[in-house]
Amino acid sequence: MWFPEGPTQTSIADERETSLTRRPNANEGTKENQPSAHYIRCVSQPRLRTAARALIIDPDDRVLLVQFRFPDREVWAMPGGGLDPGETHVEALRRELHEEVGYDDVEIGPAIWTRTHLFWLSDEFDGQTETIFLVRVDDAEPRRSLLSDQQLRAEFVVGKQWWTLPELHETTATFAPRRLPALTADIVASGPPGAPIDVGV
Repeated sequence: MWFPEGPTQTSIADERETSLTRRPNANEGTKENQPSAHYIRCVSQPRLRTAARALIIDPDDRVLLVQFRFPDREVWAMPGGGLDPGETHVEALRRELHEEVGYDDVEIGPAIWTRTHLFWLSDEFDGQTETIFLVRVDDAEPRRSLLSDQQLRAEFVVGKQWWTLPELHETTATFAPRRLPALTADIVASGPPGAPIDVGV
């Protein structure tokens, strides 16, 4: 489900940034247990997990984000997660939205952004490549997540919140992607792009 923020490097494709951090584990707190940045930089053909996320916007142009809390940081990000075997992006996104934020009846709009970043995810994956879809909802009534609070905390999810555009720009909170406030403002002002845009880390 998760993609943490961390130190970055520039790749060879259009100044794309990729994260060089690992997924925190509540049972691992020492540096000795964590793969080094050198290890990740040496991955010449990274094994990337495929994921889908949603930029959810309500009629008042507020954005629904979920809060992730790790031992060393807190990050606000768009709901979504990795594709299960056999799932399409849209199928995975519908499942993830139901699980995380309780939306099970929304129309999935166009793909607007992509995001690829390297980080230690597991012994199987070296990073994640994401496609972000625009989702417009008719109301912002609180929805109950399909997963329990305990299940969400196991994925480091501790909250969700609607953000106005001014709140996004004025807060000192960390977002993923980091340019989320400006990117969201562009979508609200101009609509979705003609093709998905690489938004970096």
